[in-house]
Amino acid sequence: MTDLTRTGAGDNPGSACWLRAWLASVRHMEASPARLRSLPPIIPIVVYSGAPDWTVPGSLREMLDADDPELEFLPGSSYVLRNLRSMDLDALSRNRELRAGFITLRQEPPSFVVAEIANSLPEGGDLRRQALEYVVRVYDLELDELRTILRNAGHNEMEAIVGTIAETLLERGEERGFDAFLPAESLVEVFEPRRPH
Repeated sequence: MTDLTRTGAGDNPGSACWLRAWLASVRHMEASPARLRSLPPIIPIVVYSGAPDWTVPGSLREMLDADDPELEFLPGSSYVLRNLRSMDLDALSRNRELRAGFITLRQEPPSFVVAEIANSLPEGGDLRRQALEYVVRVYDLELDELRTILRNAGHNEMEAIVGTIAETLLERGEERGFDAFLPAESLVEVFEPRRPH
């Protein structure tokens, strides 16, 4: 058994179709009968971290305006939804590092997120840098404000990492929430989910 996991901060109305197309492409790549028979069951899982309520259809059946007799010919096409917003913090994960990542995705208050990153993700590790980069890119938070939060909490190492991340984004021209040639007013970027090729 295996799982197909997709994460997102926005509720995509076509999620059921996208996941069904992805599953079909997996089976197409393994086209020989022997290989198809050896494929494990695939469980589609959507991990949602957005602020709005998840309101999109949970399966192809829910997307179709058809009478019940027609729907009986539609194969199983639902997915498992894990809505991080609706879960209690203590239920997110027993793994400290995974819990810190989920809290970062949920965009909790910055001071709380910073404390969770500092306490749960190893100093000098890739996970800590990745979580901080997500905060810099996605949170609607001025760079100076984030640095002040880190400085007041005594997280000098994290403040230095944030400065390096911001400088790198400016150099690469990857920032979308502000003009690369002017002082940054807001570090905001929406991550678009990557489509399978």
